[in-house]
Amino acid sequence: MDILVSFIALSVVVFIHELGHMVIAKWVGIEVMEFAVGMGPKLISKRIGETEYAFRLLPIGGFVKLAGMMDGMDDDVSESKRFINQGKTGRALTLIGGPLSNVIFGFLILTALFKFQGVPVFEPVIQSIVPNSPAEMYDFKSGDRLIRIDGQDITSAERARELISSDSDNLLLIQLERSNELLVKTVELTNQTGRQVLGVVFKVGAEFQPVSMIKSMQLGGVTTWRYIELMGNGIKQMIMGGVSLNELSGPVGIIQITSSSLDRGAGFFFSILAIISISLGIFNLMPIPLLDGGHLMFIGLEWLRGKKLSTKTEGIITRIAFAVLISLMIFSVSNDVINWQDRVELFENTSKELEGSPLNE
Repeated sequence: MDILVSFIALSVVVFIHELGHMVIAKWVGIEVMEFAVGMGPKLISKRIGETEYAFRLLPIGGFVKLAGMMDGMDDDVSESKRFINQGKTGRALTLIGGPLSNVIFGFLILTALFKFQGVPVFEPVIQSIVPNSPAEMYDFKSGDRLIRIDGQDITSAERARELISSDSDNLLLIQLERSNELLVKTVELTNQTGRQVLGVVFKVGAEFQPVSMIKSMQLGGVTTWRYIELMGNGIKQMIMGGVSLNELSGPVGIIQITSSSLDRGAGFFFSILAIISISLGIFNLMPIPLLDGGHLMFIGLEWLRGKKLSTKTEGIITRIAFAVLISLMIFSVSNDVINWQDRVELFENTSKELEGSPLNE
């Protein structure tokens, strides 16, 4: 049952992606020939206006078929309504619509979680240390309780976060309690993405504090941006060789993580769903042909050159990219199967750090 729910959840994320493409395409004047939920043979379909809406046999994702995206598929569509004949702005907006809708969907899920579940109350107790951080360098330990920062009492992890983030000279005088012993450390912080970071994850308390809708949206936006940063850093490390290809995961891994998250409650499941949606949106913006980012790359080249690439050149590049993506897909699925048990254990060990979006400072 968990696997089925995971398939449906993944299909919802893909559905949102394709819905974003369709809405923008119709807005800019591109004819949408078909909008399908699922893959494989059609079960039921209905034509409304120029678009056929269909449910297909396999509950795996879906697709949107735009006029002018594939040769020979739309001979009866007027030239003005074909994707290829739209201006650069119209085509770019249509392509961005899918990834953007995934990011917005993730943001809405997170906002709803903060609003209806509340914000977890964090204790000023260190749960874990971020590797290669100032906290590790200055020998902070799991279980340490922060008592004062620069002479100001610490009653919550949120207060500690505020003082750490707002520090102007990168130096903090931190008093902490460890096994009933009071320790004092003068710590030099590091700066990451414009804010000061100590490098600790605080312990999640058992209570949740209600917040207003405005605060929920603010927290949803901040959390969404942090997930985008994490995704961007992951892609960067993969390109630079900082992440082994053995860590690459595909659809099977996504299903595994999603199904495992169901056992931890609805809140955790929807947190994972938000991460998957945001990650899918950012991944699709990579400048790889067949992905939305690849098509955007072609539009960018067209803007620089003053004319489009020839159909032959674009076709060659696309076929090469298709072969690479298929190879990566096969490799990632193999990774998922081979490393199944290892990833179950990894998920068990790290899931606590995701519950309630713990403070990482």
